[in-house]
Amino acid sequence: MTRITGYCPLRATHGFQCHGLEPWLSSLVLPAITLGLCFAAIYGRWWAASFRDGVAEYRKEVQEGHDASEARRGLRRYYGLAFARLLSRDFGFAIGFATFVEVVFELPGLGHTVFSASYHGSNAAVVAGALVAASVLAAGVSFFVDVACAAIDPRFRRF
Repeated sequence: MTRITGYCPLRATHGFQCHGLEPWLSSLVLPAITLGLCFAAIYGRWWAASFRDGVAEYRKEVQEGHDASEARRGLRRYYGLAFARLLSRDFGFAIGFATFVEVVFELPGLGHTVFSASYHGSNAAVVAGALVAASVLAAGVSFFVDVACAAIDPRFRRF
């Protein structure tokens, strides 16, 4: 039977009545689906628009006399890097949404700790520390991916 809320550890741990591979996986199915559906909708729309633009750019390059395989390779690299940048920009959103999923499904983690500290009003330092850590992590990931994309493809240096 799939649990809707709560967490079952993989190994037997004090304080948890359930443990094992099957309960552990079943306690993570709904949170994973919830987290994945949000991003599937966002990236599906982006992918459809990018594909349409990429096909138009590919046709233009082939009509100008460029090698078709080289044009495909260039477009693949460009859209792969653009997708990596999109993922890095959404990393902060993913941290926040994962916090929401942890609270809703009663999963242990940073999100549940921050929610408990803010809801009970007992520890503002925990909330502030988690927000600062998440912000620095999101900015660092975005910066690293932007620098890597600019190093790989010069078209990303203008942004």
